[in-house]
Amino acid sequence: MFSAERVTTHRDGDDLLTAGLGITGLRGLAPPAFADAAVPTAEELRRRAIWSNWRGIADLALGGGYGEIYGSTATVPGREFSAFATVADARHPHRVLVQVPDAYDRNRRCVLVAPSSGSRGVYGAIAVAGAWGLPKGCAVAYTDKGTGTDYFDLDTRSGALIDGTLGRAGQGAVSGFAPDAPTNASGVAFKHAHSQDNPEADWGRHVRQAAEFSLQVLNAAFPEDAPFTFANTRMIAVGISNGGGAVLRAAEMEGDWLDAVVAGEPSILVEGEDSRALYDYTMALKARYLRNAEPLNKVVYDHRLRVLVQALGTHTTVSRVQGGRLKAKREIRVASLFKDIAPEFLKMIVVHELAHMKVREHDKAFYQLCVHMEPDYHQLEFDLRLHLTLLDGTGQPVP
Repeated sequence: MFSAERVTTHRDGDDLLTAGLGITGLRGLAPPAFADAAVPTAEELRRRAIWSNWRGIADLALGGGYGEIYGSTATVPGREFSAFATVADARHPHRVLVQVPDAYDRNRRCVLVAPSSGSRGVYGAIAVAGAWGLPKGCAVAYTDKGTGTDYFDLDTRSGALIDGTLGRAGQGAVSGFAPDAPTNASGVAFKHAHSQDNPEADWGRHVRQAAEFSLQVLNAAFPEDAPFTFANTRMIAVGISNGGGAVLRAAEMEGDWLDAVVAGEPSILVEGEDSRALYDYTMALKARYLRNAEPLNKVVYDHRLRVLVQALGTHTTVSRVQGGRLKAKREIRVASLFKDIAPEFLKMIVVHELAHMKVREHDKAFYQLCVHMEPDYHQLEFDLRLHLTLLDGTGQPVP
């Protein structure tokens, strides 16, 4: 199940949580430097990966409060245990890594299992789980859940080894990703796009394997206190976004092995009325007609929209601080009444709000785009206004 296992120690100017950078180094705009950019060392790659993943998740800006009002960047010495793990039927492994602080509390055994969010590498959840668990004496087990940052240079036939450095295929070292490509292929293959695996189907098993690896690690780290088992070690699965979806998948698995699950804004598809139908419907239209438009982050029904007074739908851009940067996210909100009227009307309003992603004003170009997506747009808009006017006056829809 596990291969290419590796153990490293992080003390004396280095540590588990910030790689010795502390809050000041994490806030630095320039990434930690490489002595030789052409051949960075494993230690340099680790430090930069931790710096990058902190900044991708946490708001570290001065005045934001992190490390002062909430959160921790405490110096946490300890050991890291890393490996490749493979689920049944997968072509390629996923990365697992366990951080064990020197101050691990063996009397109150605790492991946080944390899958990365998005397409981040194995350190992707360090600001989510590591910042809470490590200073409290818990071990933290990470997994990139098969969607990490591994790549393969087809020209040099080389990929990232367990320590992050590059190794050539056929030289005995195991890389995180080696695609099935012709020997004369050229370019760069990315695991997330070219693995031919379906990692999302196995996200629950990835989390479970990371938890199992953590028990193996604790048994090796503290043999005098072994065995460490699911029965005597508290397991808490923690994730956000699609990492949150992964921990919920893990919670659905058989067996009494998880004690708690913390899922923040999980990316999941659940059964139930209106659960994701509007988002999926809108994204399908966007993919068909506006493939090159900016990303759309949120589509929801909103009962607060005042029909006939304010709007039937809105298209807004919301700015939020993420990783010390201001990022804009686009949202569409649709009046809740569209749940209960003809689906043609729903398509009309969704098309209207999608068109605003390309054209802001209600001008000729805007309505041409609406008609391109829905040829009967103008007739549907007229019929909808008639429907809502009659509904507002009589309480009865158009017959």
